[in-house]
Amino acid sequence: MVHAGWAGKAFERVCMQHISQIKEALGFSAVVSSVHSWSYKGEKDPVSGKTIHKGAQIDLLIDRNDDTINLCEIKYTNAEYTITEEEDEKIRNRKEAFVRKTETEKTILLSMITSFGLTPGGYSNDIHCQLTMADLFR
Repeated sequence: MVHAGWAGKAFERVCMQHISQIKEALGFSAVVSSVHSWSYKGEKDPVSGKTIHKGAQIDLLIDRNDDTINLCEIKYTNAEYTITEEEDEKIRNRKEAFVRKTETEKTILLSMITSFGLTPGGYSNDIHCQLTMADLFR
């Protein structure tokens, strides 16, 4: 398990070092953009202490000057990555939290950067853009 955590963080760092290749693979290398991660701690009701809004962490945001934001989830695995129902819910929560807290009106494109791609079908159909490790080294 320690290796998986280390490999995931290392892959995220590699992705951050290859932003120009990511933008090129996504087809908007000429568009001015800013790149960053984003997190939100969530909110609790001050009286009851119950969670009102779950927290969220987004690995990579590419905020483009063409009124579009690529919300990128980065996953390292040693095979195709399968988006489970639970992971799909987390991705939707991240998007919803980001839109609510930032009040953005830009188009949000859900994007996945994985080592070997996504398992076809199921929840992967909800992802707008897919990149693999190979796209980082072209």
